[in-house]
Amino acid sequence: DRSPSRGLGDVYKRQDNKSAILEINAFILNAYRNLTEHEKANEYSTKSVNIELQSKNPDFRNIHDILHTQVNGYAITREFDKAKDIITQIPQYLEKYPEDEKIMKMTSHYALLGFFYSKSNKTHLALENRLKSIEILENNFELLPQRYGWHVFTTASEAVRAGQLEVAENLYDKAKDFYVNNVDENQMHLYRIGVRKILMYIMSNNSDAAIKEYNIIEKIFTNNPSVLRNFDGKHKICLLYTSPSPRDGLLS
Repeated sequence: DRSPSRGLGDVYKRQDNKSAILEINAFILNAYRNLTEHEKANEYSTKSVNIELQSKNPDFRNIHDILHTQVNGYAITREFDKAKDIITQIPQYLEKYPEDEKIMKMTSHYALLGFFYSKSNKTHLALENRLKSIEILENNFELLPQRYGWHVFTTASEAVRAGQLEVAENLYDKAKDFYVNNVDENQMHLYRIGVRKILMYIMSNNSDAAIKEYNIIEKIFTNNPSVLRNFDGKHKICLLYTSPSPRDGLLS
């Protein structure tokens, strides 16, 4: 029975079958992403880890993935002490990966730490860890994976939250250059970067730079209107130029 209507409890009844762990984890991820049933998701995450640990051949990859997911979940629900406890467990499983796999896992781990610190409003620690994730990729890949662009983009956004606007601008430009030079289907990425840069410029009262960036993403939209259909819609930009009024005291 693979009815989509089943919940975590229904799936967990098959806990005697270790292969059910993957199905359990699918429900766990869905619960976290939809901000529903967090308590159950955390409960079943812990049970899934216990199943692995008690099995004859524990799969460290499964355990690591579950713990990684739990940290995300506890960070979302702002249960930072619980998240921190799990973070301390993760390095022992990272060490088990072969070197060729460990690079990407370490990159994801530092990104996870960045997410955790960002959620707990420790923006400078968040930025520090995000930058480490970029450094690992740059030091280990001659041909950078496409995921590199996402890491640079999210790190730039973290730099904005940390008030490091010059760092953020350089990172957004680095992400843009990466997508232009390495990714064919890049319009969505370039549009997203442009929107974030506009918001950053507005925050810093740099209207000239904001308008310049707006003109760039307007061309992207003009040449490819479908880009907005794929955009997450989180940010909608409207730049208005208002002539100074005598009431503003700017014309006297």
